Amino acid sequence: MTSCAETPAPPAPSGASLWRHRDFRRYLTGQAASVAGSSITQMALPVLAVLHLDATTAQVAWLAFLGQLPPALLALHAGALADRCVNCTKSLIMKRDDLRLRGSVSCKICTAS
Repeated sequence: MTSCAETPAPPAPSGASLWRHRDFRRYLTGQAASVAGSSITQMALPVLAVLHLDATTAQVAWLAFLGQLPPALLALHAGALADRCVNCTKSLIMKRDDLRLRGSVSCKICTAS
């Protein structure tokens, strides 16, 4: 009988660290900043709604729910569209638009009081 076991991949050379690649470091830094910003926004937006807009518990719950709705509804469609387009700048455009949207909401909340 023959075995179906796969042969393990050879180990990477000791000098081939991802930290030596400039593109990887830039990508990792950008992703870390994006995750940190998203986390802060998820925490700060309900707090601002309560403190500055006197939002009720139900309104804060709706705010949190509606904040999670666009990724849930658009993720599959955006992924299919992104697979069709091979472009390095699409990630930057998406991040820029996300920043503009979150910034405009934050400015609106801050100026509403």
